[in-house]
Amino acid sequence: MRVFLPLSTPALAILVPPPPQPLPPSTQEPIEILEDEDEVLEGEELEEVVPELLRFSSSWRIVAGKDLREVLPASQHSAVFEEGALTIRRLEEWKAHVFERLQPRKFEVLYTEGVASYEKCPRRDECPHVLTTKTDLYGLQQLLKLWHTNHPRRGLRLDITVYTQEQKDDEVIAIAIAIATATTTTERPITTSQSQQSRGRRTATAAQRMALPGQLQSESAAGNYIPELTDRWPYINAFCLN
Repeated sequence: MRVFLPLSTPALAILVPPPPQPLPPSTQEPIEILEDEDEVLEGEELEEVVPELLRFSSSWRIVAGKDLREVLPASQHSAVFEEGALTIRRLEEWKAHVFERLQPRKFEVLYTEGVASYEKCPRRDECPHVLTTKTDLYGLQQLLKLWHTNHPRRGLRLDITVYTQEQKDDEVIAIAIAIATATTTTERPITTSQSQQSRGRRTATAAQRMALPGQLQSESAAGNYIPELTDRWPYINAFCLN
């Protein structure tokens, strides 16, 4: 069925849609895109938990002498190290440099000791350890790291002492022997006259005691056995003043 429109109605009014009407202003607030609170808190916690880098002071020295208390000249060294910067190789290079400067004197290393401590540390809490390999030095640094984790603001130290013994050359030993020999030969010998004088200074009682065995033997040879009897059966005479 066909529908005929009147001629007074324009065709474009039917074909063209009306313009869109503007929407009324919305009363809803704009939506804010927020970050995940858990993620933000985790990031803040990570920043607070991460400790500062381990730093510690270290003093080195080489000692010698009979009591191992003589600090060798030019052997003292102090520096501040970070974690992993102090190595056995670095210590060996330092020792070789010091021994080279002390030539012609020669030294034999007895042992190397490291002492870990902290600021105002009492002596009973110090941790000494003999450094033989890199594992020993690593263990002391791990102890400092543990202290640093528990007390980040406390100053830490790792002092190293090398105990040595000076080696004597053959020439030095020969000179020492010559000096000792000369000292013994220069002593004043005792002459015969001095020995006679010392003998003349003996008392009469000492001379009688020295001559007593000969006198007893001569009395026995003459038939007088009274001295032998008195030696075998001693008696006490209260009236005798001798």
